[in-house]
Amino acid sequence: MRTIAHSVVTFLLSFSLPSPPLSTSPSLDLSSLGLSSVNIDSSIQAVSVHILAGTPPDPPNGNFDDEKCSPAQVTAIRNGIADARNMAAGAIELLKPKDMKKSNGFFWIFGGSTVDPAVIAKHFSFVLRLGTANEIMSTEDYKNSKTDLIFTCIPPTAPKATSVYANTQNIGRQKSVLNLIRLSPLGLANTESYTVAAARVKALGKIEAGFPNKQVGTVSGPVPPIAFTIVHEVQHAHPLMDDPGRDFLVDEKVLDAQGVLRRAYGFQQIMQLDLPKKQRNPQNFAFFAMLAASNPEIFAPNCFIGPAPLGPAPLIAGRAWVQKPLGPDTCRATVPGACAACKKIIKGIPGDVKLPNFEPDSM
Repeated sequence: MRTIAHSVVTFLLSFSLPSPPLSTSPSLDLSSLGLSSVNIDSSIQAVSVHILAGTPPDPPNGNFDDEKCSPAQVTAIRNGIADARNMAAGAIELLKPKDMKKSNGFFWIFGGSTVDPAVIAKHFSFVLRLGTANEIMSTEDYKNSKTDLIFTCIPPTAPKATSVYANTQNIGRQKSVLNLIRLSPLGLANTESYTVAAARVKALGKIEAGFPNKQVGTVSGPVPPIAFTIVHEVQHAHPLMDDPGRDFLVDEKVLDAQGVLRRAYGFQQIMQLDLPKKQRNPQNFAFFAMLAASNPEIFAPNCFIGPAPLGPAPLIAGRAWVQKPLGPDTCRATVPGACAACKKIIKGIPGDVKLPNFEPDSM
């Protein structure tokens, strides 16, 4: 996570997802994941969710009240929140089957059979704590409140506003006095649901299909739907966590081909992280939730090659982890197409979404 003036931030892809609002909390039995005690009913959460709305002041005040959202942006954020909750609920359901953690897909996204799905599901459950957001006209009354989370809209005139996707800050970090999830013009540029994006990924067979190129001002780039961004940003949002000291996740780094450490926001980057980092990188959660909707077959129980899921081979080309089969084909998955999909991703899930200039030092 990068330090941005007054904040600890996460710059990430944004899938603006307009889906029908959830009228009730997702009905999920989490006992099989050891999460039966986790409260996922947003109606009784202590956290209040707000959207800063209205007309931005002209001239700007030089504070976060400059980041007021237009009516269209308010609608996009409301839909994105509802969509993110559905996205997280789908991911939790996919994590339930016994031996799912042995699948090749789970290996590439989260590290394989040594990883506890309950830990992963817990982080998705934080997304379910996002309730219905009300509109506010100022952030003044919410300073130093640990139970209020505010969505804001970064104006296009803000420094680097067109080169980032989102930014999260929390009370007490970098002298912050507000809990904010800030969405940029680029982050709000794609207002389709993640289900639409996932359907394209499924139909076209490539992850890029879920990230259409959008142009904001003079900048264009791949933009996911808002739910994808929200799933990621929630992993940085203290008010939604059981214990921020333990549950807060940072954007992990991976070496690129030139030997430079980069934050792992791209699809191939998240698969190149080492095992502990895969479990701590918010973007891994967002991509898993997308693939849970588009290609659940790659996470089918017992869908792996060899007597154990996959084993690391020596580093090749100096950087990327390359995997190899440990034995004969042992795929016993009954999900249609799962065994073929399992074999297909033995060296990684194909396709890529690159996010250049996604993480500026200041804003």
